[in-house]
Amino acid sequence: MKQESTKRKKWSARKRILTAVTLVQIPFIVMYFFMINNFTGHVQKDQWGYQVDTMNTYVRNLQEEIREIDRFLYSECQLNDTEERKTDAKLFVEDNIAITQLVFFNKEGILQERYSKSDVSNDLSGTLIEDVGWQLVNDSGIYYMVRRVSIPDGYAGAVISIGRLSATSSNNYNIPGSVLFMRSGECLNSTLWQRKAAEKIPERIDQPYLAEAGNRKYMLSESSLLGMRVLYGVIYTYNFDWLYYFGYTLLTVVVVVLLVVLLFMDQAILRPVRNMSNVMEKIGDGDMDLRLAEEKSIELDRISTTFNTMMDHLKTAKIESYEQRLTARRAKMDALRLQIRRHFFLNCLKNIYAMASTGDIDSIKRTSLLLSSNLRYTLNFDNDSVPLQEELKMCEDYIHLQGIRQGAPPLLVIENDPNLNDFAIPPVSLLTILENSCKYGTRQDGPLIIRIQTSMKELDDRHYAYITVRDNGSGFEPEMLRLLNNDMEQVKGQNHIGMANTLLRFRMLYGEECSMLFSNNDGAKVDLIIPMDGKSEVQDETVDRG
Repeated sequence: MKQESTKRKKWSARKRILTAVTLVQIPFIVMYFFMINNFTGHVQKDQWGYQVDTMNTYVRNLQEEIREIDRFLYSECQLNDTEERKTDAKLFVEDNIAITQLVFFNKEGILQERYSKSDVSNDLSGTLIEDVGWQLVNDSGIYYMVRRVSIPDGYAGAVISIGRLSATSSNNYNIPGSVLFMRSGECLNSTLWQRKAAEKIPERIDQPYLAEAGNRKYMLSESSLLGMRVLYGVIYTYNFDWLYYFGYTLLTVVVVVLLVVLLFMDQAILRPVRNMSNVMEKIGDGDMDLRLAEEKSIELDRISTTFNTMMDHLKTAKIESYEQRLTARRAKMDALRLQIRRHFFLNCLKNIYAMASTGDIDSIKRTSLLLSSNLRYTLNFDNDSVPLQEELKMCEDYIHLQGIRQGAPPLLVIENDPNLNDFAIPPVSLLTILENSCKYGTRQDGPLIIRIQTSMKELDDRHYAYITVRDNGSGFEPEMLRLLNNDMEQVKGQNHIGMANTLLRFRMLYGEECSMLFSNNDGAKVDLIIPMDGKSEVQDETVDRG
């Protein structure tokens, strides 16, 4: 579960708020425009349905009148009574709305009679062709539907003007729009919406279609008559553009309001939260003195105050904890220091007693002076570490103490790197190793020679202090040597507590990287390797306490 949570993508608060608001707004905006499209679609379909019904009624009326023309040509025009035929023809032209002109010719093709609408004066008889049904003819750019039939004394013809049929459709058939007749993609008459149409008229109109013509919109529907395509165009009076404009305006207002709200939230909430997060991150990196600033918001200010109070308590508790740990460590190091020196003091007192018994006052004075200096150094509990050169000075005093009343006193040779004079080590640490050499390395054939060598080396871009203490004595016993390098806990139980405590004190000061290696090389040899670019644990605590 922890791995899944770490892999989960995290968003900032601003991004989350913006996403949430956007996801809330989008459905309403989509629903608004969907409702507009649905509403306008229904309105268009309702008007188009009504317009189609009007168009079909108009075409049916024309078809009925054309059938009446056909019936008249094949019935009344076949009468032999010329006078009666003239009367019937005149009345028929006046009663039939569609017909424009009715003409009669004799067998030689000479015009005998012509009956026209009152508003038609020109002779259309020349457009007649043989009797092959209704035909479309073009006379000087004007289109007519004509039909010719044979009669007993010649032939008769009927003429329907397409232009007149369109021009009088509104008055004669009470339709609000205008009609356009087409055949094979060619317009047979002219209408205003056809002349100003912004685009080509579709080849088929079987659903609501709006044509842009000038500054107006026309709804078109279509039917057919005598092989002609009949288009009916009516001004579309509904204008729902304002609904779309309102939607776009509303969308703009929503975006502006969203930006204003986000800006306000950024100033009032998100920015203070980011500042709090940055401060907490720095505190997490170790800067315990940072505190959250006061906020204008009551809730955020309450969080800031509570957090600052908690940090104050935490810092106080941490300081107290460090002090307790530091006190415990110092007490432990002091106990270790005393633990490894008690037998040395007893030996010195025994030597003074022996010298007093023999009356060697000068030796007593010298021993007392050296012992007092050693005691002052050993019993100084204020410092957890001392400079290396001070420890080496105590080693020299110790050898002098050891040489009193000995025929072959031990010798101490020090080869110290001056760069390490101020290097801090636990007090009485080298002194303990030196004492161990004096205790176990005594020779019968010559003086005991002890060498202390110090140097500074670099390994893997890190600096280390190398301290070697070696003697020319008998060296470590094999079993003890194995225990010293592998099991310090067992060494403590075999009277070598000094060595174990010395290593423990170095590690308390410099950490687990500090190592001590025991070996035999023409005598006992102890190598100390101490990292120089790291602080001791005690020092770190002192810094953390401020």
